[in-house]
Amino acid sequence: MEIRKILVMTLLMLAGVSSAYAEFERAAGVSLGSASWSFDDDQGYETRSTAYKLFTEAAIDQDWKLGVGIVYLGEIEHEFIAESVSADGLTLFGVRHWAFSESVSLRGTVGISRMNTRLKSVFGSGRLSDTDLLLGLGAEAQLSEKTALRLEYELYRMALDKYDFRAGVFFLGLVYNFY
Repeated sequence: MEIRKILVMTLLMLAGVSSAYAEFERAAGVSLGSASWSFDDDQGYETRSTAYKLFTEAAIDQDWKLGVGIVYLGEIEHEFIAESVSADGLTLFGVRHWAFSESVSLRGTVGISRMNTRLKSVFGSGRLSDTDLLLGLGAEAQLSEKTALRLEYELYRMALDKYDFRAGVFFLGLVYNFY
């Protein structure tokens, strides 16, 4: 829980400091989504949860951005593995933008996620931190000079003991630009 507080403070600090540096485009945002979980051992077993993320990004040139964020993938019930499984973590990512007009662009994301996966069952509970690849694809539409609406799909992979999890998340979010 302490790492979340540190990251939120970092996000707020970056947002405040970025307004002093007009030559570096910075943005921060929040997204809400629907996570679809799947498990390697379950031959098609799938369930959904509500997810959210907070993030900040900084442009390194006209088409590329670097970002950091926190993500919560929600909690699900899994009748074969446990009473509940939940995951949250930190992300570090790079984004490539392809502008189609002044107000619409596509984006591709690649990065790493450090996920904390928790399992609760009648036999006890467990937790494992796992670092894995993060992939995403999305679109962004400018609503005004400072705000944009973002729709994206991200794929997270996690592990807990002998179980491998994947969560594909459709996010809809609001981005505020500090330039």
